[in-house]
Amino acid sequence: HDVSPMGPYSKWALVAKVGDPMEFMGPLGAFILDRESHRKKVFVGTGTGVTPFHSMILDCISDSEIVLYWGLRHEEDIFWQKEFEQFLHTYPNFRFVLTLSQPMASWQESASRRKGHVQDHIFNNEKNIADSDYYLCGSKEMVNDMREKLKSAGVPNTQVKFELFY
Repeated sequence: HDVSPMGPYSKWALVAKVGDPMEFMGPLGAFILDRESHRKKVFVGTGTGVTPFHSMILDCISDSEIVLYWGLRHEEDIFWQKEFEQFLHTYPNFRFVLTLSQPMASWQESASRRKGHVQDHIFNNEKNIADSDYYLCGSKEMVNDMREKLKSAGVPNTQVKFELFY
């Protein structure tokens, strides 16, 4: 088996047998959905930073206004696009903006397909910036940039949750 990066679990899994006991710890972080807030939820992710948003969106999509801004580099990096686009057809309270920083020349921009950095489009598209909850996950650069911009726009720290993926 070719297992990478060969951390402790990978080494254990290679020799584990059916029936070997395992212990797991539950989630320990504070990057969780605020179910008490009725403000619009703005999810901003880069790369695989969109992963925690998938379950968060499913958890609140039937009772919240939601917008997902997702930034990637190239077209071949895109996954879950069809699922998020299906949400657009099923839930009128859901918006999805996919942004590529290094698209091919054939990438056609529209309201939901943008070029550049994901955080550059939020302040042009969103109204009532300070009256939304923000969930940021992905690159350190994007998260730090968004936190600074949101702070400058008067968004209280209690309305900004973040997780660094890389």
